[in-house]
Order: sequence, then structure tokens, then C-alpha cells
Amino acid sequence: MERSDRRGFGESFPRAPPGLSRRDWGLDESCAKRVATEGDSGNPALTRARDYCKEKGKDLRIEIETRNEDEIREALATRIPDRIMLDNFTPERTKKAVELIRGWEKENGKHIEIESSGGITLDTIREYALCGVDFVSVGALTHSVKSLDMSFKAVKA
Repeated sequence: MERSDRRGFGESFPRAPPGLSRRDWGLDESCAKRVATEGDSGNPALTRARDYCKEKGKDLRIEIETRNEDEIREALATRIPDRIMLDNFTPERTKKAVELIRGWEKENGKHIEIESSGGITLDTIREYALCGVDFVSVGALTHSVKSLDMSFKAVKA
């Protein structure tokens, strides 16, 4: 896998495979990309991720980010993803999506992890968890935090 210097810190990180951005590439764990981007047909992102891992001899788990039920069905039809992320779903839509995925699992004998993400706060996390998802991501923990401006300059006493 190609390596690249990330943000000038001198640390070397794997470069994302063709067709997948760094944000969408889970480096050592999984590939994540929307099932279909505008203008795409089929599952080019899932297929590219699977083929890339196979070509490079990487046994990586593949995660797919979905925005609606159609994208979930499309991802399930490929039998490729190990995890499906429900992006910006309401709790009601999350519950329906979980039922869809769990029903598919029973029919197909493959377990798929389910993650809720997008718009979830510490106030709503319980509601999402009760829908039956395996993981809940709360971006508010990092992107809504108030910063503290501090200096660690040494001063001679």
C-alpha cells in the first residue's frame, strides 16, 4: 500500500485506494463509501473496495455509508459489506433499517454490523441504541467541543 506524509507531521499513513477518499478509508479496519454516488449505477465503490483489498492481499472489513433504504438494499444485494452505517437517519428510519438488515441476515446467513451516525447527540444516543444498532457514533463529542486556549511557555522564576 502506498504511504503518504499526513499533514506534515512526518508520520507515514497508508494512502486511500483509487476511488476512495482518506475520510472514507478506514485504514486498518475498513473501507467506507456511499453505495451509489450521483450518476453511478450498481455498486462501484463497494466493488472497488473489495477488489482493492483482494488485489493487495488485505483482509480488511468493509463498511458502507448509506443515506436511505434503497442504498441499504443495494449494499445488501452485493453481500460485500461487513458493516452498514446509517447516515443521518431519524430514530424511526433507523428502526425500519435495522428490521430490514436483520431480516436479510436471517434469510442469507451473514451477520452485518449496523452503525448509526450523523446528527446524534448525547441527548438522543439512547433512542438510537434502543433501535437495535450495534454501534452509535456521536460526532458532537469532537466537533462541537469548546476549545481551551492554553500556553505551555516556560517562564524563568
